[in-house]
Amino acid sequence: EPMRRIRVTNRLLDDSAGRPVGLILVLTDLTHLRRLESVRTDFASNVSHELRTPITNIKGYVETLLEPGGSTDPEQTERFLRVISKNADRLDSIVEDMLMLAQLERPDARESLAVDHTRVAPIIDSVVSALGPEAEAKRITLEQEGSGDLCAMVNHPLVEQALTNLVANAIRYSPQGTKVIIRASRSNGVLTGDHVEIEVRDQGPGIAEEHLNRIFERFYRVDKARSRERGGTGLGLAIVKHIMNLHGGRVEVDSHLGKGSVFRLVLPAS
Repeated sequence: EPMRRIRVTNRLLDDSAGRPVGLILVLTDLTHLRRLESVRTDFASNVSHELRTPITNIKGYVETLLEPGGSTDPEQTERFLRVISKNADRLDSIVEDMLMLAQLERPDARESLAVDHTRVAPIIDSVVSALGPEAEAKRITLEQEGSGDLCAMVNHPLVEQALTNLVANAIRYSPQGTKVIIRASRSNGVLTGDHVEIEVRDQGPGIAEEHLNRIFERFYRVDKARSRERGGTGLGLAIVKHIMNLHGGRVEVDSHLGKGSVFRLVLPAS
């Protein structure tokens, strides 16, 4: 149980003649407010850290190229420029993801969300088609399972973005020669009613239990060094969570070290 922060204020209570007759105590629970302040501070710190690395790399290589008598080897120059380009792309990805999060968090985002009776199969097909070359490069097989006639009340582009983030992560962290299975099904929950589930199942290294309740936080990384090497912005799962919240759905994860992971999008059926 996390420690709670309570603010206590007091004031004497007087009667009409000005005589003290009691004491009023007001207890204000500041736990949530302090947590939000901490999240905001951590976010600012993490953004600075994430941006600093590519900016430092870009500045370092540009300074090397601009030095008098700098690199005259065309191959080395090309290599430096490729590093600069890669880091510029990383900066662009981080900024784009931050802008998307800002849009998803707008107070009126849910009210203005355009949803429609949408077939799930074309969403999955589009994601598989877009990420197919990336999977092939690692000899990872993308397999689709489930009924092709499933429909949900969703915003097609946003759900496609959420699924793309999950499948891209599965490809990024899975060993070569493994499978990533994307499965769609219809379920009925006692509390949630009729809904559609889209699962992304990988054969990767899995995630330790202590990380599972934090992986949807912005910039939270299970393995910071390896995550950056593989190109993630650290915002992908936060975006997935916000997209699901906008739809009145949720994202779930089941994972065990050495046994792979299953990420599940739960959406209202139609």
